[in-house]
Amino acid sequence: MSIVNPAFKVGGRVALYLALGCASAFVLLQGLTGQFAYYGLLAMPVLALWVIGGAVIPVLKLDRRIGRAYILGSAGTVAAAVVLAVVLLILSPRTPSKTILVPTLLLGLMLGIGAGALFPLERRTG
Repeated sequence: MSIVNPAFKVGGRVALYLALGCASAFVLLQGLTGQFAYYGLLAMPVLALWVIGGAVIPVLKLDRRIGRAYILGSAGTVAAAVVLAVVLLILSPRTPSKTILVPTLLLGLMLGIGAGALFPLERRTG
């Protein structure tokens, strides 16, 4: 039995999903516009749908794997950006090239989505 109102749980999930979705969309937009100039802006509708999905997934209470794939995909993108930035700043004191940024961010996104969608759900005991 939970003492937290279910509306607060859904609201908290929406806030978490939106925060991670916005952060990953921002990181991807920076990488895409840096790599492909204004052609990267064509990805904005897709990124907008990604962020909107962050509000829709917890409200509709879809399959838990979808929510987990969204969270891990967003977290993987942000983590890849942080790791890449730290590694490139340590290895090269000059401004890092953005040619490696987009593939690394997309790899983080795909690994996170794959981990969330393919790994089995954990079993709750009790």
